[in-house]
Amino acid sequence: MSIVTPKTSALKGEKSLFVTFDNVARLCYEFAVKVEWEGKVHEVEKRVTVERLLDMFRLSREAHLVSANGTLVTEDHMLEPDDHVRIIRVISGG
Repeated sequence: MSIVTPKTSALKGEKSLFVTFDNVARLCYEFAVKVEWEGKVHEVEKRVTVERLLDMFRLSREAHLVSANGTLVTEDHMLEPDDHVRIIRVISGG
């Protein structure tokens, strides 16, 4: 395994490393978005929109909300690595 010099991506100065293992290059992000869902913390390796996040978890947008730093956010909101992100299941009844 070898590590190639750090690169800065076009996404707000996000730093990453190109790591090669068995002659296959992999892009490793220094920061990951941490997402709290069902009592567990999951890491998403890149910045994503709320819409993409819900798709990744295969969750319905009608039955789930997402908060970043304690504020509900819309589907087009870009989640940042330093955000405290929670997926909330919507419960309704009568």
